[in-house]
Amino acid sequence: MTIQKIAVVGAPESGATALCEALERRLHGVDHATPTAVQVLDLQALVAAVVADLFFSDDSLYAEAIQNLAGNTLTLLTGLDGAHHLHAKRRTIDWTTSHAAARLQRRIDQGMRAALASHGVSYCCVYGSPDARVEAALQALAFANAATLESKPTGWCWSCEKCSDAACEHQLFSRLIAQSAIRSY
Repeated sequence: MTIQKIAVVGAPESGATALCEALERRLHGVDHATPTAVQVLDLQALVAAVVADLFFSDDSLYAEAIQNLAGNTLTLLTGLDGAHHLHAKRRTIDWTTSHAAARLQRRIDQGMRAALASHGVSYCCVYGSPDARVEAALQALAFANAATLESKPTGWCWSCEKCSDAACEHQLFSRLIAQSAIRSY
């Protein structure tokens, strides 16, 4: 059985931990119809790397943070749109009303996006209510699984005897001639 790993990252109080918990409940709670084992990872190392870079100009933590993201089936980045809905009871800083805290949160989010992009890590953003985020995460996982299936070889594929290119002009014109011959009768 293949173990799929979903890495969840996000700026402080953006709902990354809440999304991990909700995905775990959804995937491993009542619903056991998942064909493969799925592990949900709340990876905060990227937050630490961005904070170290922002405040101390120390970029040494990026390598380990990015290495933790390598090989995952899917990386999710939680958006900043609904943070106050997700952690209202556990908040230590009021990220929704403190302008300085909100600016810092945005800077960390931008730093995370820049780090993911500069290291070539593909990611999906999830926004909305907690339920909408879970649904978006599940859709992204389904898309990642479909893309993986499509990328696997499907068996024999015709190739042109003239140039070995399956999508060459010879094949295209042969199909067009065959179609016009069918239409002419």
